Amino acid sequence: MKSNAVYKRAYNQCLARWQDLAPGEPVGSEAALVSALGISRTTVRAVLDGMAQAGILRQHDGRRRLARRPAAADRFPEIQTETAAALVVREVHARDAERQLEAQVGVVAQRPRDRDEVLARDVQRQLAAVDDD
Repeated sequence: MKSNAVYKRAYNQCLARWQDLAPGEPVGSEAALVSALGISRTTVRAVLDGMAQAGILRQHDGRRRLARRPAAADRFPEIQTETAAALVVREVHARDAERQLEAQVGVVAQRPRDRDEVLARDVQRQLAAVDDD
């Protein structure tokens, strides 16, 4: 099954591009969006259609115009905009970091025991020295 991360990322990018536009302003041509976002015209059309269905865009005088300002709730969560490969890389890095942390915590956890053993030996030596006197 193909991911729609490219669509969701493009959707979020369009929302960001248009956040400062006033309702009624044109959002630009499909060709301009294809060039600016580096995606296919098919994906741009799907994004524009999705935004029209969400009430963000409307068609007026043959041009797409902003119907309302984009809201934070219109955005897709960032994790949904990542490709499967990027998610795998992120998971691998997270696991590596977790292993490194566990190794560091393991070293730290051993230190108090080592310190306690050293202190216990010092106390035993001191007691032995007192017993010898």
